[in-house]
Amino acid sequence: MSGMPRIAVTGFDGFVGWHVRCAARARWGGDIVGLGIEEFADPTLMDAGLADVAAVIHLAGVNRAEDPAEIERTNPWLAEQLVASLRRLDRPVPVVYGNSIHSFGDTVFGVAKRKSAEILAAWGEEVGAAVMDVAMPNLFGEHGLPNYNSVVATFCHTIAGGGSPSVVDDKELPLLYVGEVADRLLDLAVSPRG
Repeated sequence: MSGMPRIAVTGFDGFVGWHVRCAARARWGGDIVGLGIEEFADPTLMDAGLADVAAVIHLAGVNRAEDPAEIERTNPWLAEQLVASLRRLDRPVPVVYGNSIHSFGDTVFGVAKRKSAEILAAWGEEVGAAVMDVAMPNLFGEHGLPNYNSVVATFCHTIAGGGSPSVVDDKELPLLYVGEVADRLLDLAVSPRG
């Protein structure tokens, strides 16, 4: 469908980013502007990618690393690079931040996600841009990697391999299908709520 806005998606090749790309193609037959580590590392590439977008869905981040300092350092740095580029371009476009319910806790990952949200929110307030912080629960769906981004994928992988799943922390776990998340993120990018 022509006339749909150009939307940039950071972390476009990740679990949620893949679903956002699929949903965008299903909706209007086009793809998103994908921004990966190459763009974050090169301000010229980042600026070129953001130059004519109507909104950004920020999904890039590190959720696991051997050195927790990498998580602590990288996630806020990604938010800072995104904001720096939008400032250079003078582009107060809406930003939809794919946050995590872990940002309400005190894990290294949660604190880094919360700090990233604060960086984006401060920029939004400063320039008058809508910044929507979407705290996502535990996601599941196609292309979820076992032992990485989905407890459901881990469970299914273990069962399919003939193993017996083990319960590490017995508690109620809020789950959400990643396809629903992709649709909601696109809805917010197309019709921002400030």
